[in-house]
Amino acid sequence: MPGGKISRLGLNLGAVLLLAGCGGGGNVASTPTPTPSPSQSATSVPPPPASPVNASFAAPLKSETFNNLSARATGTSSSTALKSATAALQGTGATIVYDAAAGTYQFTSTGPAADGTSPERLTITTTSTDFCYTTPCVTSGNAVGTMARRGVEGSNSLGFLYTYVAFANWHSAATVGSDRVETMNVAVFGATTPAGGVPTTGTASYKLDIRGTQMTGPLGTSAGRQILPGFSGTGVASVDFANATYSMSGDLSTVLATSGTTSFSSTGRLSSGANGFFGNFTFADAGVFSGSLFGWFFGPTAQELGAVFSVSNPDGRTAVGTVVGHK
Repeated sequence: MPGGKISRLGLNLGAVLLLAGCGGGGNVASTPTPTPSPSQSATSVPPPPASPVNASFAAPLKSETFNNLSARATGTSSSTALKSATAALQGTGATIVYDAAAGTYQFTSTGPAADGTSPERLTITTTSTDFCYTTPCVTSGNAVGTMARRGVEGSNSLGFLYTYVAFANWHSAATVGSDRVETMNVAVFGATTPAGGVPTTGTASYKLDIRGTQMTGPLGTSAGRQILPGFSGTGVASVDFANATYSMSGDLSTVLATSGTTSFSSTGRLSSGANGFFGNFTFADAGVFSGSLFGWFFGPTAQELGAVFSVSNPDGRTAVGTVVGHK
């Protein structure tokens, strides 16, 4: 499947993340070499903490604190190099609240904003069926970001409109001394499948849509440079419910590699007696990124899935992203 095409959401995110005031030039520098964050396969995933209030994203929606899984990356860059970066899965620690009376979605991070203020929070106002995908959203707070229900675009069409799962990212940046500090949060949320609705026999195939962001350090040579470049792609997940295993594979667009596309893979297990799956996530982009992924099934009988991943590269770069899929 082609993964090199940047989605409409990716373009919107890229516009948000073209940050001014970084100075300098060049790609990720090798000196000093930042310390990479730990990278290993996930060994568990917390189950959804509550029963969904809304059975789907079909309007009208009731007010709800959504079940969600998130991942978070942070980084510090000089004008010419990435100095440090971290990335980690955050479990159910983020908070995503829909206020039906106000028509707003509020996203609260597990950590502070880049300038140290806490909480890091984004409020999005939208009445669009696919959220911020085709119509820009009104946002406020000490973070910027977006949310959507659409998959990656085809060559002549909008992406698949998900019914039960949505995804979001929110980000903040600040100048601290002579350095640039960045945060990036990603999450999947929605109408999670009850434990009894997850099949225990048979297999299923899901078409996947992936979006992510790398913590790279300054790229380019202009005053407004992209510190958090986005990538996107598509793939397939095969789930063996009888043996409680899954595998994912597909293609992603690249940030640094000149090839333009790369492949990704993930393998792992399903939670026993609960809604969840967990494992590894790997792709190559001017070096190999590897780390963890975990997710849930969404819809009454696992019609859709959503997951977040956190990976790192030995050169210090990190990345976080979302995976959503439908049968």
